Amino acid sequence: MVKMQSEILNDFRTLLEVHKNLKDELENRSLETVTYFARDIFWKQMKNREEPSESKNTFSKTKGEYINIEKNELHNFAKKYSAKHIHSNSICTWIPKIACSNIRYSIAIANGLISGYSDIEWIHSNNNSLGASNNELLNANYTFSILRNPFKRLLSYYLDKIVHYNNHKEQSVNDTSYNHANILFKSDRDPSFQEFVDTLWKKPNLLNNDIHTKKQCDFMVYKKYDDYFAFEEYKETIAKIKAKTGLVIHDVRDVNTIKTTKGLEESDDFEYSQDARIIRQLIKDGKKPNPYKMYTADMAKKTAALYLPDILLYYSAVKKGSKELKGWVEKIQ
Repeated sequence: MVKMQSEILNDFRTLLEVHKNLKDELENRSLETVTYFARDIFWKQMKNREEPSESKNTFSKTKGEYINIEKNELHNFAKKYSAKHIHSNSICTWIPKIACSNIRYSIAIANGLISGYSDIEWIHSNNNSLGASNNELLNANYTFSILRNPFKRLLSYYLDKIVHYNNHKEQSVNDTSYNHANILFKSDRDPSFQEFVDTLWKKPNLLNNDIHTKKQCDFMVYKKYDDYFAFEEYKETIAKIKAKTGLVIHDVRDVNTIKTTKGLEESDDFEYSQDARIIRQLIKDGKKPNPYKMYTADMAKKTAALYLPDILLYYSAVKKGSKELKGWVEKIQ
């Protein structure tokens, strides 16, 4: 059940109070996060005091914006990451580092755009070709998105794009994400996860320079979706999507170019201060880190400040969001 407005506001104030003394410049940065929060979370929880909407599918990035919608950059960005499942007339907002390859491949298969695993390269060179038109978005019968714990999503990016940069020659020529990560974060220097988080903290604008690190809120094209699913409940999530739309979500991790921790055993051998080359070797040895232990309290506070809108979105929209985030919120207090 979606949390009540008062509960969300209390949690929001608590998070901001925790962050007040973290850094002098946080006050200005908090203003930015408040802006995101107001646009994507807070007002959608309030009782609608305006004229009732004629459609259940209402855009989230057009409120208060009166320019031609084709020139609305926030809306058009989010629109690019919507995919229409033709058979059920459903719209899925897919978000990088949240089973996005599985979703893009599965919808492309279902829509008849590709024929099988041999066409996996298609998704890397056609990132936005599934994007729905404004009319398709407004007339969808069903809308959904999969959200992910922001702390885990950021670690996933690091383990994939940063740790495995030095294996980039093995990657697809169509997947330029590893080289792009190197340009932004100097992956070739094998930074530790702690160094990576500190880089984002010192240069927060870098978040927007890679779609894999952008806030999940930025991808939300609707004010409200019919369903928000949890990546952390993946088996349950794909079963519900199939039941509601008929869409079968295929697992392409074994044939894709990205590096995942599928099938690896969780180990305490990982440390947040280890160079990426050490972590890369541990992964080669069949191990994966415990996400919670990869964050110090300071790292968690910085990440929470950077991704506060996503924390609130996950907490308020996902059915078990408060349970998933409980330990993380306790870490930053």
